[in-house]
Amino acid sequence: MKIAIYDPPLCCSSGLCGPTLDPVLVKMNDALLALQKQGVEVKRFNLSQQIKEVMSNKTVVELIHKNGRKILPVTFVNGEVFRTGEYPTYEELCTNNFFRNRRQMQLRYLQEIKERFNLPVLQFPLLQEEIKGLHRMNMAAKNL
Repeated sequence: MKIAIYDPPLCCSSGLCGPTLDPVLVKMNDALLALQKQGVEVKRFNLSQQIKEVMSNKTVVELIHKNGRKILPVTFVNGEVFRTGEYPTYEELCTNNFFRNRRQMQLRYLQEIKERFNLPVLQFPLLQEEIKGLHRMNMAAKNL
């Protein structure tokens, strides 16, 4: 899966710079880092810092000409426009066709496990990051 985000003019995409934290950018950055850890290719293009890359995408240029800068950010998933005007959530990025198909495959495997082994199966919710360290294990334990 490939994600490309064309940001509006920003000093940075993390949301950590400037006089105050931008919680939307911080959350988006965390979601993208979690997806990268899962092998998703993520690229971001900032209008104020990477104008050449932004202007080389014909779809983004057309959207900006039609709608102005308010159309930014523009998020692409596997080359298709996924969201415009606001950042998608982690959950939304994980529910496109790629992840729906992956989930269907996992459900078939879970069904097979239930049929072959006469043991209870615990299903755990999808988390944004891997369960590493005591703090995350304690957080995960709350879901049990």
